Amino acid sequence: MASSSNIPEVKYDVFLSFRGEDTRNNFTCHLNAALCGKKIQTFIDDKLDRGEEISPSLLKAIEQSKISIIILSENYASSSWCLEELAKILDCKKMVIPIFYHVDPSHVRNQTGAFGGAFAALEKRFEERLDILQRWKTSLTEVANLSGWTTDSKKSEFKLIGEIVTDILKRLTKMSPSNHNDLIGVYSTIKKIESLLEIGFNDVRIMGIWGLGGIGKTSISRAIFNKYWSDFEGSFFAENVREESDKSRGLTSMRKELLSAILGDRNANLQLTNTKERLVRKKVLIVFDDVTSLNQIENLIRDPKCLGLGSRIIITSRDKQVLKNCGADQIYKLQGLLHDEAFQLFSHHAFGHNGCTNKEYMELSERIVTYAKGVPLALKVLGSSLLGKTKREWESATKKLETSLHKDIQNVLKISFDGLDYEEKQIFLDIACFFRGQDKGLVIDVMDSCGYSTEIGLSVLIDKSLVIVLYNNKIIIHDLLEEMGREIVQQESIEDPGKRSRLFHHEDVYHVLTKNKGTETIKNIHLDVFRVREMHLTPHVFSKMQNLKYLKVYSSYYGEGFNKLYGFQDVEFEFLELKYLSWPRYAWRSLPLKFHPNNLVALEMPQSNIEQLWPGVQSALEDIVKSALQNIQQSATGSTSFRHDPDGYICFPGSSIPEWFTFRTKGSFIELPPGCLNDGLLGLSFCIVISLQNDHNPIEKLIVYCEVHVKSHGGQYEKKAGKYWEPWLLQSFIDSDHIFIGCTDFWYSSTWLSINSEVLFHFFIGDRDGRRLECNEAKECGVLFHVPQRT
Repeated sequence: MASSSNIPEVKYDVFLSFRGEDTRNNFTCHLNAALCGKKIQTFIDDKLDRGEEISPSLLKAIEQSKISIIILSENYASSSWCLEELAKILDCKKMVIPIFYHVDPSHVRNQTGAFGGAFAALEKRFEERLDILQRWKTSLTEVANLSGWTTDSKKSEFKLIGEIVTDILKRLTKMSPSNHNDLIGVYSTIKKIESLLEIGFNDVRIMGIWGLGGIGKTSISRAIFNKYWSDFEGSFFAENVREESDKSRGLTSMRKELLSAILGDRNANLQLTNTKERLVRKKVLIVFDDVTSLNQIENLIRDPKCLGLGSRIIITSRDKQVLKNCGADQIYKLQGLLHDEAFQLFSHHAFGHNGCTNKEYMELSERIVTYAKGVPLALKVLGSSLLGKTKREWESATKKLETSLHKDIQNVLKISFDGLDYEEKQIFLDIACFFRGQDKGLVIDVMDSCGYSTEIGLSVLIDKSLVIVLYNNKIIIHDLLEEMGREIVQQESIEDPGKRSRLFHHEDVYHVLTKNKGTETIKNIHLDVFRVREMHLTPHVFSKMQNLKYLKVYSSYYGEGFNKLYGFQDVEFEFLELKYLSWPRYAWRSLPLKFHPNNLVALEMPQSNIEQLWPGVQSALEDIVKSALQNIQQSATGSTSFRHDPDGYICFPGSSIPEWFTFRTKGSFIELPPGCLNDGLLGLSFCIVISLQNDHNPIEKLIVYCEVHVKSHGGQYEKKAGKYWEPWLLQSFIDSDHIFIGCTDFWYSSTWLSINSEVLFHFFIGDRDGRRLECNEAKECGVLFHVPQRT
């Protein structure tokens, strides 16, 4: 049996083999573009000059590809390189698809016709290498016998390429390994839903999937989507619609993603007749996950029935009436797993991937599975919490289940919470009550400032299936787990919410703030002002909340008249311990006069009326830069046993460079006088004013880039170094000018500087690939030098 280490790594979906002089600038070029357009990872050798032997890197690319496409053109067989490439591809015993480009397959098989003429010319060159010639002939015969594609005059190349790409997508989908860990016991359910969908029938059908949270609606709809998406002209999985609808402009962003996926036009207007006509001509597959109202569907697609014939829409919801309102043709209710299926799912997570149950744990497993009542999420979380534990620990956990006063799912899930240490519990509760849906980088920055080891804490929570980090770095938590965490906090003081550590329910926040019931126990306040009655704060409403660390005030209603909170600007409290303040559409022009958050880590106030932050903020910014300078100096001199990371940054609303920056200028370039970097430079601080234009993409995460260019002896400027920062702040909620200050210690190098060197810094905003985004501008920039302190 071959060792798994001998199996080559799969790096490419498709390897393209072709004769450059025949098809490089036409068919092959267009096919490659179409494959890449469908996000199919393609290897294409762009070298114009090829030698006699294939390079090792090319051989490796062949081995690392799932599918090889051979474009057999008239002169393909005139190239020893192409023929050796073909032989190697066939040796690998992977999927091979030939395309007979203006050649007859029989001519390839028998080396006749014009194709054979090209091969005959090659035979003369290799007439003494009969073994090689025979190898090539065998390869040509073998590839000609494979099922493939043939060009003809009746079909345009454009249409042929489209059919080839669709075929490749289907093959890759079948080849792709699926993660069936969450699908144990639901194959029959998937088959039933598939039969109700009747994919292939020429109608538009809406399928509703109904069930409680954690029952598997998302996992099942995702499995169906992954299986069939390539059968449609466009597809989109709209995940967490309910959660997105609670965000400011969340559905707007999701609608743009949807239209980009199915029409290739993120700016399409659903109100326009032209857009409706385009949609009605598209056969699409769309999943709307976790829908709570018809308004959400109408916001995203208007009328799902007005799509192309053959389209299928899947909507998941906990509310059957919502599915009826959305016009579901059929509604399928998901039930809990049967006992045997539930036992299998639990065993998979409790005993590892083979799911083999140890006999001595059999009775304990049975009791736990019975308690979980067939809810997949409960089985998964409980199993994960017991993985690798001793029998005594299992017995203790099982006994706790039996003696629990509550028999619902929340109590089942709480067993995993009880296995966390103090810090892990605090991190989990902060996410459940405050940080759900937030960027992982932001959460780590804020929680680390509270003294937590957040990175490892999050890792534990992820391993225990208590939180999930999505592909876009957002931290999410299942509804049942969120409810469990919030119930734990409510149990801290059932009768008096002012004595709880976290306030998240709007009625509890209203009670505490209007009755002045706050205490030093309160750490977090999360308030949706749209959901409360009018509130008038007294100046000392926060006076007893000395440990308040997180404050978020927002409105889930985006129209006028959303603000029902008054008097905050007159509050007499310093907020000294505040780490995080989020207040979109802040109604006043300034913060309270005594507001002085010395420990603030993150400030988010988009679309606000604020004109001034707080007294002393300028001094606070200087302190931040001084702190960065101290870290740089300690790193450079080795005066500390712990090496600090000097590459820090801060980003906040503003439109001008602070005066204490040595050099300041308008625009994105700043040119420094000769000799300014020749004084033992330790590090630099940079400051730019970022202006986001109207066509800014709210989905895209922005990155700040800085380049240093040097000119010596009257020559041309030459780029010498580069640096970038990826702040969690620069994304969808930024809608005004912001000041970005970054510190670094790496710029200076005597190897590329002379006494009279001129230095130019260039700042720009880009994407993850380093491409400059024209819709974002560096309006001003500044530089501050850090040099050794003289004694």
